[in-house]
Amino acid sequence: MPSLERPPGPSRLQALRLVPMIRRNPIHFFQHMLQAYGPISHFHILREHVYLVQEPEWIEQILVARAKFYHKSPLYRELQRVIGNGLLTAEDEQWKKERRLLQPAFHAKRLQLYGDIMREEAEAVCRRWFDRLASDEFFETDLLAEMMELTFAIVGRCLFQADLSRYTERVKHSLDTALVEITERITQLIPPPIWLPLPGHRRLLRSLATLDAIVQDLIKERMQNPTDDMLSLMLQSVDEQGSAMSAKQIRDETLTLILAGHETTANALTWTFYLLDKNRDSLLQAAQEASKVQAGADFREANFLRAVFDESLRLFPPAWEIERRATVTHTIQTSSGEVLIPENTNIAMCIYMMHRDERFWPEPHRFLPERFLEDRRHGFAYLPFGGGPRICIGNQFAINEAMIILSALLARFDVQTLVDPDPAPLVTLRPRKGMPVRIRKRKSI
Repeated sequence: MPSLERPPGPSRLQALRLVPMIRRNPIHFFQHMLQAYGPISHFHILREHVYLVQEPEWIEQILVARAKFYHKSPLYRELQRVIGNGLLTAEDEQWKKERRLLQPAFHAKRLQLYGDIMREEAEAVCRRWFDRLASDEFFETDLLAEMMELTFAIVGRCLFQADLSRYTERVKHSLDTALVEITERITQLIPPPIWLPLPGHRRLLRSLATLDAIVQDLIKERMQNPTDDMLSLMLQSVDEQGSAMSAKQIRDETLTLILAGHETTANALTWTFYLLDKNRDSLLQAAQEASKVQAGADFREANFLRAVFDESLRLFPPAWEIERRATVTHTIQTSSGEVLIPENTNIAMCIYMMHRDERFWPEPHRFLPERFLEDRRHGFAYLPFGGGPRICIGNQFAINEAMIILSALLARFDVQTLVDPDPAPLVTLRPRKGMPVRIRKRKSI
C-alpha cells in the first residue's frame, strides 16, 4: 500500500508566519525547511499543498517516470505574462508540437554553424575591451551588463539572423523590470488583479508593451525578407492538420527564445568570472586551457574549463528552482516504498539547495571544478538545465556559447570583481545589483 501520510512540515499557522521569509528570499525559506523537516517536507497555505523535494530519486520520478502526471505549477502563469505560452510554459500537445518544430535549430550541424557566430561576437567584445585599455591600465564596468549584451547579440544572429543591437538597452531595462515585478507577484499570497493601477503593475505593463513592440518589429521584418532562420521557420510552418502558427504563437515563441536564450547564459557567465576571481589557482589553469583554445585547440577538449563552467552552474544555477503540479492522484516509487501524490499537489524542487547538499557534494560550498572530472553523483542531484522530456532545448547551445566566450576572454583579460554580489532569486538567479568589475589585459601565462 502506498503511504498516505503527507511529509512533515509546519502547521497552517506556522506556514503563514513563514510567508515574510518567502517574500524576502525564497532560498532562505528552502534552507529553513530543509533544516527543520528534512529533504522532503510539506506546507499548506490557503488551499495550496506544496511538497518541497530535495531527493534525487523523487525528482527523477517527477520529471521522468511520472512526468505525464504533471504540468508546470501556477507560478508559470505569472511568467506567461512576459513570454506568453511558448515552449517554456506550454503543455501537452502544444508543447510537443512546438518542441518538434524548434528542435532542428539545435541539432549538431546547426550548433557548428552557430559556433562561428559565437566566436565572431566574442572577438568583437575583445576588440572593444582592448580599445578601452589602449591608454589605461584598467577600466571598470558591469560584467553582467556586458554579458547580457554579448549573449543577446549571439541569440539574435544565431536564431534570427538579425542585428539586435538597436534593441539592447530597451530589452535590458524592460526585462529587468519585468523579472522584478513578476517575482513580486509570484511571492504574494493573493496577487492583486493586474488591471489595478498599482505602480508595479504599470511598470510591468510598460515593460511588456516594449518587449511586444520589439518582437513585432522582428516579425514584420522577417515577413518582408524571409531567410533561413527560426522566425521564417515559424512563419512558414504548418501542422498535421494544415494549420499555420497563429500570430500570438509566433510572438510567444520568439520572445521565449530571445529572453531565455540570452538571460540565463549571461547570468551563468557572470557567476563563473566571479568564482574564478575568488579562486585564483583555478583561474590560472582555466586561462591556460583558454589560451590553448585560442591557439587552435578544440574547445570541446578543454576539460578543466568545462569543469569550471559546470561547477559554476552547480553553485549558482540560473534556473534555481523547478516547480510542477500534479494533474491526477498517483503514486511515485521511492527506495522506502510507494508514496501517494494527491491531485493538485504542488512540487517545488530547489535546484540551488540540491546543488549544495553535502549528501551528494563533499564540501558543497567550495568551488572545486575537479569534482566534475570524475562523475560519481546521482544524475538528478545536478540539474542546471532541468531534466526529463522538458530538459532545456538549448542546453548544448548554452554550453558551447559559454565555452567559446570563456576561452576568448580568459585568454586575454583578467577580470577582478569589486564586490561580493548578493544572489537575487528572481525568475532566474542573478547578482542583485549587477557585477562591478575591473578589467586588465592578462599578463603572459
